[in-house]
Amino acid sequence: MTSNPGCRTFRWLWLILFAIALSACSKGPDSSYQLATQGLLSAALSTDGEVALIGSIHHGGSLWDVERNERLFSWNHRPEGFSSFRTVALSGNKKIAVTTEEKSIGVWNTETGESLNFLEAADRILSVALNEQGSRALIGMRGGGLDYFDLENGLILERMTHETDVRSVGISADGTIGISGSDDFSAIVWDLEEGKALHRLALNNQIKTVALSASGEKAFTSAQREGVIIWETNSGRTISTINSRYTNYPAALFSEDENKLLLGTSAGQIQLANVNDGSIVSEWQAAPRKAYGSATSKAVLAVGFGQQVKAIAADGMVQSFGQ
Repeated sequence: MTSNPGCRTFRWLWLILFAIALSACSKGPDSSYQLATQGLLSAALSTDGEVALIGSIHHGGSLWDVERNERLFSWNHRPEGFSSFRTVALSGNKKIAVTTEEKSIGVWNTETGESLNFLEAADRILSVALNEQGSRALIGMRGGGLDYFDLENGLILERMTHETDVRSVGISADGTIGISGSDDFSAIVWDLEEGKALHRLALNNQIKTVALSASGEKAFTSAQREGVIIWETNSGRTISTINSRYTNYPAALFSEDENKLLLGTSAGQIQLANVNDGSIVSEWQAAPRKAYGSATSKAVLAVGFGQQVKAIAADGMVQSFGQ
């Protein structure tokens, strides 16, 4: 049986009109600042939104003071030329940064800019997360590898696996609980000290983004063409869902009290959700730097709480939104 082309056209037209209407209802940024001229490969924000780490398309990595719009340090993995950092991460205390290129891992002191360590993973790195102190890292790789690193001593403490690529990871503040999302349609909560799976959430599509609250007690999971699930890591029980089948969420961050969730979408929306019932409390819309050209993507790569909500978009802009 073939589908009706007219129905398909109507459905896509309805989705476009719905997205336009949603954007029109969302508040725009109070201020914005350019971090990169040609867009970003990766970005991370401190939880309070005060420090940004980016991997730009043409100029390697750099650390920024968002409040002062000031670049603090520029980092690359080789003495000549710029590195292509497709994943970056900041520790919860803002003192440690990690940049990755293919299999290589750079560990940096954010206060002095000095290199602390250079490590190598078993395969191409697709995702990375740091604990509060920046002493531990959870690294997801191509092919399903998942390594728990001691960054200070350059040791792999535990090795875990998915069936295929690990696209997203999260880690608790104390570094004992982790979460991973894979193309094998599953998200797994791990006891990292034992390298043991605690709960496995099986969905019907690839897991694009996962996040973990600081305590490690609450998890966020978003799969392609499926809604968002917020769940308890100790029981696997669903706390709430967000009906967003056609929305992709590249960024997710739990609030300090773990009752709110800040989300960034591939369409440039920033949403504040109630963890307990899944309702959207507030919504903002990132303004694209260009209407067309090489830096048009406004997908939100990182979000942060603070006196104002902060968001970094793929077009290289960091934007602030009033609550």
